[in-house]
Amino acid sequence: MKQRIDYIDRMKGMAIFLVVMGHVYGMVFNQGEDITYKWISSFHMPLFMFLSGLVACSGVVAPCCGFGKLGKKLKGLLLPLVVFGMCFTMTFSKDFLTGLIGFLASPNKNGYWYLMTLAVFYVSLLLYRLNIKQKWYVDAALAISA
Repeated sequence: MKQRIDYIDRMKGMAIFLVVMGHVYGMVFNQGEDITYKWISSFHMPLFMFLSGLVACSGVVAPCCGFGKLGKKLKGLLLPLVVFGMCFTMTFSKDFLTGLIGFLASPNKNGYWYLMTLAVFYVSLLLYRLNIKQKWYVDAALAISA
């Protein structure tokens, strides 16, 4: 079992707390134009995504996760995206087909965009780690295709 880094875990907890507070303050209290909401929104998701990427995989050269680990990670990210995203969509949709199309077409996936973003990150990370010989043109091709 890998050793967890306490201060990063605490920072992720703080970022999650700020995400929740930002959403509550901005949406529930309808303060979307308030300076406090704008200040919190300016860094809470970038901080959380940065910290998630920071601890995603250790090492620089050797592949740290194979396809089995990637499958588990994608299941852990995409299953909640589909389940909770569709539950949210069905709550506010008139019929299933309209809700499904709306959910699939929605760029923010009804607020669950970060799960899709983390899934794309993990796939990109695995593809990047397959470039064992560290050829710059392979990295450039992967970056352009992403």
